[in-house]
Amino acid sequence: MIMDNDFKKSILILIIAGLLIVSILLFSFAIFYPNSGYNDSIDNTLTTGVFSFSFLEPSNGILINNALPKTDIEGKTQMGKNETFDFTLTATTDGVHAIHYTVVALQDKASTLPVEWVKIYLTKLVNDTEIEINSEPILFMQLNNYNNNNYAKEVYKNSIVSKDYRQKFRFRMWIKDGINVNDPNYANKTFKVKINVYAV
Repeated sequence: MIMDNDFKKSILILIIAGLLIVSILLFSFAIFYPNSGYNDSIDNTLTTGVFSFSFLEPSNGILINNALPKTDIEGKTQMGKNETFDFTLTATTDGVHAIHYTVVALQDKASTLPVEWVKIYLTKLVNDTEIEINSEPILFMQLNNYNNNNYAKEVYKNSIVSKDYRQKFRFRMWIKDGINVNDPNYANKTFKVKINVYAV
């Protein structure tokens, strides 16, 4: 009888320990999906214990609305409202197992500007100095789809191994140069994206 009770206690302890380990793993590698659209609060941060994504602006998106076409040189240096979006990625790891993440630009399905007109450009910020990730801007439509979603585009992929990781990014978007502003497809058109970071 005593052995039966000890055996039952051992099984119960193993089950509880197993459930606890599974819960910790699922929580640690949780993926961040913002619930609100373009009006997220300034301090919009998710922390899972190993992964944190912070918005440093009043929204997690960027909007083109009746903007004029720009050259790549102009687009890469623009700093006006709705022209840039800064965000910070922080992570704490065990220093052994890498966290893989993807920065994704999610196009608003209500966007009316032709997608082939839109260019994007992402840089890293190190001590307020911008570091190029790609030397040249790229058309939004040329980015790879994320999870086979035509509206979700992979902007940047990387892995984190360092125990304490913090990286600030700056995202820009504009209408490519050479577009005829008298084109009927141009007038009163908008193009919205929001930036998400997914960890796997």
